Amino acid sequence: MAITVLESADADTKLTELMNQFCDESRTADTTEARALLKRSYEKVIRIAGVLAVWDCPTSPVISLEHVVWAEKLVRSSDQTLLEFAANNIHDNDELANAAKVIGVVGKIITGAISPKTKAHYVITRINSNWVARGAALAASKLTKFQFDNAVAHLMAVGSLGEGVYANPTTVKKIAYLFLDDA
Repeated sequence: MAITVLESADADTKLTELMNQFCDESRTADTTEARALLKRSYEKVIRIAGVLAVWDCPTSPVISLEHVVWAEKLVRSSDQTLLEFAANNIHDNDELANAAKVIGVVGKIITGAISPKTKAHYVITRINSNWVARGAALAASKLTKFQFDNAVAHLMAVGSLGEGVYANPTTVKKIAYLFLDDA
């Protein structure tokens, strides 16, 4: 026997607000993990609110504003706990640890905390201070080329890092560079 779960008018209004909030928050979230969680949070709120409505009245459930508010609190608490866990345990595998190292090195080179002494890096930073010569980042990371390339590929796939090639008109040499995608 199928049971239809209805929504009260105020619950429907709140759910619409939450859909927009979670969508906006997912676009502006700091990490890929947060973006992924927030994209699914609205669905989780609806499901939990629906379960609460069925629990309260199994024969003719209606999602109330109270169900939605309670479900939102649970989902936000759950999301926060998962993000804290991810932040504390994100380096559990070598690829992620290497990616964190590369993003850290690129950031430190851009801020000047690490100063590469290569000519390529000097040339590239004169063009754009947010660019880092790829070779300088590789050397500063102290990773193997294989590890570094895999880390860069991962960071590019998740949208944290970008890359380009600058053709130096003076020497006709090409300089590969990296940049933080939000820079």
